[in-house]
Amino acid sequence: MVEVEVTNVVGTIVYRQELDLGRLAETFSQHTEITKVKYEPAEMHWLQTNFSPDNIYVAFYRNGKCTIAGCDSVDHLWSVVERVNSVMVDLLQYDYEPEAEINNIVATSDFDTSLPLELIAVELGIDTVEYEPELFPGLIYRPPNRNCVVLLFASGRVVITGGSDTYNLKETAKIVKEELEALFDDN
Repeated sequence: MVEVEVTNVVGTIVYRQELDLGRLAETFSQHTEITKVKYEPAEMHWLQTNFSPDNIYVAFYRNGKCTIAGCDSVDHLWSVVERVNSVMVDLLQYDYEPEAEINNIVATSDFDTSLPLELIAVELGIDTVEYEPELFPGLIYRPPNRNCVVLLFASGRVVITGGSDTYNLKETAKIVKEELEALFDDN
């Protein structure tokens, strides 16, 4: 059994209207549930906020999209979506349910063994692996038939990203661990 710990869930909310970011910034700075508001249109084209009580990062874009990052579980993301929508419904006065989705889940695992990254890079092949230790200390692996990217580190630590559900991340970790064990058994 491979243990996987979710460390970040990123999601999006889509409001079906253009957002006046300057007006939102002014209004948000008066809301106690919003702990940080930063809007500098000359430097960036989005409005940055943090929602309390957990200081989750929420970015708003003029096109009506909103990105949420920093949640530690899928349930946490959905609770932040509800909090953001409860503020936005009063401001935008919409009568629809904004679309919300999970864009990315990042999880970590530990394979409890050191990993010979050079050997793994050679065995898994250039089509699925990027390994340039002078640029990045980990090996980037794109397992076939998986929608995830796996970062392997010599210490045995693993980061899995790109999935949109936790089952997919757990399955990817299991498959990669089994694949590596098969490589080591053959050598």
